Amino acid sequence: MSSAQWVTSPDLGSFVESYNFNLHPLTIEFSSDVGSIVAFHNGELPLGLAYSRIGNTLVFSGESTGVTSAITNYFTFRVTDPDGTIDDRTYNLTITPVIITPSWIGQNPF
Repeated sequence: MSSAQWVTSPDLGSFVESYNFNLHPLTIEFSSDVGSIVAFHNGELPLGLAYSRIGNTLVFSGESTGVTSAITNYFTFRVTDPDGTIDDRTYNLTITPVIITPSWIGQNPF
């Protein structure tokens, strides 16, 4: 039996995106025995993002809308093995919006 342990680094990265942030699946990996429980323990995900568990991987997807200023979210997951071994890890994810320049299409030339 191995003990519960997070594999992925706590820093999930910094993303520069437009007003609507469409996260392509981002994954967090952990090792644990069959029958382990993974729970969202603390903090919050950026609005519009969700996660699901596939084996020993958490897969994040979704679209966060209305990002108008840089945000950094901190959130903690807990994995608990059937033998009671617990491992918590706090992750951070930063989203910085791109300022979209106005279009010149349809404007009168000078």
